[in-house]
Amino acid sequence: MSEIAASGECVEPAERAQVDAFLQTVKHKQPKTVSVKKFLGLWGYKKRGAHILRVINRELSRRGLVTSPDIALADYYSEIEVLYQQDLSGRTETEIGWPVSSVLDPERELVIVGPDEKLSTVETLMIMNDFSQIPVMNKSRRDLHGSVTWQSIARWQGDTSQATARQVMDKNRQTARSSDSLLDHIDTIIDREFLYVQDPTGLYVGILTATDLAEGFLTTAGPFIKIGEVENRLRALVNHLPLPMIYQAAEVKGATRAIESADDLSFGQYVAILEKDDNWQQLGLPFDRKTVVENLREVNAARNDVMHFRPTELDSQAAEAIEKCLNWLRAIPTA
Repeated sequence: MSEIAASGECVEPAERAQVDAFLQTVKHKQPKTVSVKKFLGLWGYKKRGAHILRVINRELSRRGLVTSPDIALADYYSEIEVLYQQDLSGRTETEIGWPVSSVLDPERELVIVGPDEKLSTVETLMIMNDFSQIPVMNKSRRDLHGSVTWQSIARWQGDTSQATARQVMDKNRQTARSSDSLLDHIDTIIDREFLYVQDPTGLYVGILTATDLAEGFLTTAGPFIKIGEVENRLRALVNHLPLPMIYQAAEVKGATRAIESADDLSFGQYVAILEKDDNWQQLGLPFDRKTVVENLREVNAARNDVMHFRPTELDSQAAEAIEKCLNWLRAIPTA
């Protein structure tokens, strides 16, 4: 049995063998360099998500290994080093925050047109794909000429039936490197509505639009905001208990501060309070206690991923647990 299999993580046998073989090549003071894309592929993944990162980091931690930079924040199209934790000493990390690639979908193909493509073909592709713009570049995807947009088409005063992409395109070529800090380009994206992204080799790998920014914010910040609502509602709920019942939370393993009100409780302490039948009866909630407590434990497990506020998508099971939690909390009468 492979080492990963023994850890109980859900990794397919073929991927387990690949990961084992790679990680065993990492030696003290001999880190291994690998692209983020290839490293994820070893595990059978193409994209980073909260669950995926948890699986990877748990296995690395078990072996005393880390990645530099952190795989959660590394540019998807760049490389990371896999090394022993002790070998990090004396290193200077070069993380820049969220890279532009953190909000790109690596599975979304970049659709392009050549400069001599007929405008009728360009418009057809834009309509079929629901695009507001399409890049005009050569087949190697390294030479960007401009963009055909609905605005540039509207501005064209010639014969549209004979026009080509080169004639109609907007020659602005706003571009970012995949490793650039996303924050440095937000103003450009808002102002120009999109920009193109190049990998470290100069290959154009994607387009980032204002819509992508909004969706990326919702994906990352949405669960964070919902967890905040869950905690506020739990706090209000537990505050209905007599203080002696709340004080009991101080006895929960891991308590590190004095408990004077529900405001001082951790999420785990909310769970500990509600799993006690006496407290549940005191609150008079019209729900099944065991089902609710099980849901709260799922939310508590997901909370750690959410509160890190990293540019990775929460797995569907965790997101569903948070939604279910809000559903029953919102159903509690407030009067």
